[in-house]
Amino acid sequence: MRIAFISDIHARYARLDAVLADIQRVGADEIICLGDVATMGDGPRKVIDRLRDLGCRCIQGNHDEFLLTPGLVREVYACFPAVCDDVERRAEEFTDDELDYLRSFVPSLRIAMPGGSELLAFHGTPDSNSGMILSTTGDAELDAAFEGHTADVMIGGHTHEQMVRRYSDMLIVNAGSVGMAWKLPFDGWDRGCPSIAPWAEYAIVQADVGSVGVELRRVSCD
Repeated sequence: MRIAFISDIHARYARLDAVLADIQRVGADEIICLGDVATMGDGPRKVIDRLRDLGCRCIQGNHDEFLLTPGLVREVYACFPAVCDDVERRAEEFTDDELDYLRSFVPSLRIAMPGGSELLAFHGTPDSNSGMILSTTGDAELDAAFEGHTADVMIGGHTHEQMVRRYSDMLIVNAGSVGMAWKLPFDGWDRGCPSIAPWAEYAIVQADVGSVGVELRRVSCD
């Protein structure tokens, strides 16, 4: 089993197209989107159309929820008025059909892998599309984030920062961001908004009986 995970496209169609071309080249049995698809970029409708054409399963990110819940983005991101303005403008522009597509996104996905192992996919944490798991997140915070959830592989997005780390007997993976990979780590936000890197990111999880592998991939973009 070989699954490609894409996340945080943020309406950047050219980067999505580059990643999908790379996935086609290296091969995958399935593509799963981990959310945040249609804000902050110049091609929201093209991204939605492409995901629909792929027929891939999608998880609801925090930006996807913002589009569907008037006023929520102002509550969460009041300190980032440009983000709020973008989300509100997009929500007004989308058709009912496009918004219904975003409503079809699920909070998380549990996937059975060969040999009896399991994978749990989400956006931020298993219980929150705005929760953050970083390479520096401490064990106590991880205990809280994963309370009540077990899986051999935990995979999310949200932070726009690729990662693989081991926690107890689990592999924690972040697929990175297709549309807005950061040059600086996520904690660079305290020094101002990190600049967007000239590459798009995604991850492949490959599972066979008795083994699980994770490949973090980076695709150059103009």
